Amino acid sequence: MKRRSFMIGLCGAAATGVPSTAVGHRPPDQRELSKRALFSTYVTNVDTVLGHRPFPVVPPDPVRLRRVPDRSYDPHSIAVETTGGVRLGYVPTNIGRVLAPMLKAGLDLKAHVIGARNAPRRAIEIEIAIAMEAAVQYRET
Repeated sequence: MKRRSFMIGLCGAAATGVPSTAVGHRPPDQRELSKRALFSTYVTNVDTVLGHRPFPVVPPDPVRLRRVPDRSYDPHSIAVETTGGVRLGYVPTNIGRVLAPMLKAGLDLKAHVIGARNAPRRAIEIEIAIAMEAAVQYRET
């Protein structure tokens, strides 16, 4: 379901040049102009990477996205790490395929934790956004 709503939003953004959620609404304030959310997603392999250790992050902690092109499972892998460098897991493969070329091109992607739970199944959810200044520079090159 999340993929479907993302694709609908992406098509709206491509057609109008602005995110579809902003069409027909009041202009966003300055904070909203600094970043635009691309994805809200979960982090894969949390149990494999962290084991039974407690989560080192809580909402709204920032996290880093780092390409891992030499990972045998998927050459488009993107690791999710704390700002201190502790790996939390990976972005799902379908989202990694979209984000990997952006990171490779040097686009400034920001991410932060929007949810973390230990039970019934351990999970971390993140929101990934793009800095608008980076988007303008990316488009001009």
